[in-house]
Amino acid sequence: MSGIGSSTASSSIKSLYIPPTGAPPLLVDLPIISSKPLVPYHVTSSFALPSTSSVASDLTSAFKSLQDPTTIHSHASSASIAIYSMENDRTLSDTIVNRGHFGTDGDHRETSNLTLSGHKSGFHEVFPTGTFNLLRSSASTGNYNLGKYGTGNPNSVNMILEVSSNFRTDTARTLMSLPGGGVIGHTHSGYPRNTQEDAHDLLRDPIMYIATLDPLDPSLQGVLTKESLSCIIGSIGVSSMAPAEIIESSGIQSKLSSGVMTDSSAHTNWEKTRNDAKARVNFVYDSLSLPEQDFVRHFAGDFLSKVSPPIGSAITRSLGARATSVDRDEAFVQPISGFVGGSTMAMHSAFGGSVPSAMVSSSFGSIPMASKSIDVFPPILIKDLGYYMTEPFRTDRR
Repeated sequence: MSGIGSSTASSSIKSLYIPPTGAPPLLVDLPIISSKPLVPYHVTSSFALPSTSSVASDLTSAFKSLQDPTTIHSHASSASIAIYSMENDRTLSDTIVNRGHFGTDGDHRETSNLTLSGHKSGFHEVFPTGTFNLLRSSASTGNYNLGKYGTGNPNSVNMILEVSSNFRTDTARTLMSLPGGGVIGHTHSGYPRNTQEDAHDLLRDPIMYIATLDPLDPSLQGVLTKESLSCIIGSIGVSSMAPAEIIESSGIQSKLSSGVMTDSSAHTNWEKTRNDAKARVNFVYDSLSLPEQDFVRHFAGDFLSKVSPPIGSAITRSLGARATSVDRDEAFVQPISGFVGGSTMAMHSAFGGSVPSAMVSSSFGSIPMASKSIDVFPPILIKDLGYYMTEPFRTDRR
């Protein structure tokens, strides 16, 4: 293991591991493999899938200790942190909780419903409805022709159908990332939404690619799992929610006559909700095996590369130490849009944001040595991970 600040060979990258137990962060060398990238569709990123062969044994032991769900949740009582459940999720209506899952309203998979704030909101599905329905049709008919995506694998398709539908954000507070650093509103957000299909395409593409993989293939056994798949969907779901400074710089606010989105409260805690969601995604990431983590980081990094502004831009978006980008300042108020939240906490910029005193340098830039702690532990059931990871992006309904 290299020391902090030491140089690395050209065949490896530096990656920061932040143990969930509060132990000191570790900077590790991850070798880059030169095999064909996992994702063949319009890959624009130089992000490479790292191997795990040279990761220190103490890291391996740390990850293995998290594999038993009872180990993950055993901290709940001592830390006075609850375990997530649908019953305790106030962003889900009584109807949804009693039903035990999101319903179906034509092509929208759930009817718009009233929040405690007085506005109605439907749900934005991180895995878009059209392709979800395509996979559902494949599973029921046995026809796994997925068009431009190729031939689906029944095992992967069933896995996606089982875990993907519960990743939902409120449409009334959803602004999505576009290719190349843009931003667009979702239907019912109150913002322009003319190119929202481009944002939805970014979300559907990696999941539909995974639908063509075989989890029973020797190279993917124990790698493509319900847990790693859930973490990937959670990661790209967070990254799809555009950062405040990109919203500010996009000029989209000038096209909004009312000045606020349908859920006006979203302005007041924009980066807080993004950081909360990142913390949940990354906690789940920490419970994965090293091969699963490599798999997640590949898709997470590729997605971020697609939504990042052009090289040389004052605004940066890049993969942090785990499954998401680094946390952003939660306090700064954007002067034009009024969205609360600023630049990454790893850098000074015109948008504000303080630099933590303890920093570590890695190939991903200067990264804070501590990130936000979770306030709720993951659910017991894997199928509920979607509700859990996207809860911060929904408004209370009861």
